[in-house]
Amino acid sequence: MLTGCAGNSSSLSVLENEPVVTYTGTVSGKTETSPSKTKDDTTIMIAVAGEPDAELMKEISDFNAEDNGYFIKTKIYTIENETIDPKAYRQNMYSADFEFLQDMINTDDIDIVYSGSYVNGSSYESLKSKGAFVDLYPFLENDSEVNPSTLNSHILELNEVDGKLYGFPTFYTLETIVGREELVGDKENWTVDELLEKWNDAPSGTTLSASPYAESAYRMLFRNVEQFVDYDNAKVNFDSEDFRKLLEFCGRFPSNGNQKYEGLDWDNVFLFNYSFEGIINASAFNDNYYYYGNNRNLTFVGFPSLDGGGALLKDNGIRFSICSSSSDEKKRGAWEFIRRFYTYNYQKKHDIVLAKDVVGNSVFSSENGLCVNDKAFDDIAHEIISGKYYDEINASLTEDWQKYQIPTEEDYKELRRYISETNKWISSPDAELRDIVEEDVFAYLAGEQSIDQTINLIQNRASLWMSEKS
Repeated sequence: MLTGCAGNSSSLSVLENEPVVTYTGTVSGKTETSPSKTKDDTTIMIAVAGEPDAELMKEISDFNAEDNGYFIKTKIYTIENETIDPKAYRQNMYSADFEFLQDMINTDDIDIVYSGSYVNGSSYESLKSKGAFVDLYPFLENDSEVNPSTLNSHILELNEVDGKLYGFPTFYTLETIVGREELVGDKENWTVDELLEKWNDAPSGTTLSASPYAESAYRMLFRNVEQFVDYDNAKVNFDSEDFRKLLEFCGRFPSNGNQKYEGLDWDNVFLFNYSFEGIINASAFNDNYYYYGNNRNLTFVGFPSLDGGGALLKDNGIRFSICSSSSDEKKRGAWEFIRRFYTYNYQKKHDIVLAKDVVGNSVFSSENGLCVNDKAFDDIAHEIISGKYYDEINASLTEDWQKYQIPTEEDYKELRRYISETNKWISSPDAELRDIVEEDVFAYLAGEQSIDQTINLIQNRASLWMSEKS
């Protein structure tokens, strides 16, 4: 066992589980225990940070039960934490990533890395640039069921690095900024200059975002600070004109020192963040979208940038990579395991979650994201349009919320279009990077330092952070 320390009141350990029982835990009300490994099985190790995901462990158990010549084990990086201080807790998490990265760089123990193997996205991104993972395209091209023709080719392309595919998510979301057409007009995907122009023409009494304060403007416009990081080339771009102009714009509003604000009048809100976390959200394309008590026509502004690049696509499920240090046999076994998460049957079954109340009635449906498997995406969309899932919710809700709309076929087509025209991808957020950026951003918004000082400090600190990762 390897041990290390982080902070004053926590310890981190790397534990390799026993080969006979890979995992014992509660999954869907049952205890799942892996079958025993036979002596001829090829062992494949997957790294796990902290508590293993129950669904992943169930799939591991099922895979191990198939007697396919492979046996999945988990190498668990755990944190014993006694502190409730948020910064100290995050520092402990960074230490878990450090141990994981050391194993990846210095050993060949790990065969599969997934989105639960690390805490911060940069830990994964830095490994891609070091050649840690194999190109998945050869596996896809030789798979009759999971291949570029059955998966969303646009999503695959956006996840490429120099034409190679080191990983891609099972489910994803689309994030954007929207505004009511009566306030913002009907043009999609603004530039920064268009944001400034539109805001200058906004009616008196209009609130830019969820509050009238600078911190709220920052959180809306900079929802994903990772967009200013070029992981492939190990560069940060916080000294870009995009970042400067948007931050200066946020600085035009008064600061409230990050205090909670509760006086919001949604009828006067100019822009707000909107996430497509499932097909149901496509109803926002409807001209009569139900929005806080009124029917509204929404305009998809995107995240304003110099090039008007628009919305962002993000991971919302499990992302897998196969380690290049593994043997060819282990790589084949790793693919046999991870491919199951991209099949039509898996995605169709696991995207929709229908909860029950205490007497067994359906009370809430949710989606785990947008399916990367095209047929699963389309079939779920048409089932939702037909009312298979969400109609049950509306019957149990108040009269106002019954207006929450099921998307139409046209709404669904608009969502497909918007996805195909979105060309920015962020794999996962990075808490360490956000800490670096926000310390100086909030100092600037509070009037404690100039815009030049702020940008220089962020660029320098973020560059150092990147150099430590690369």
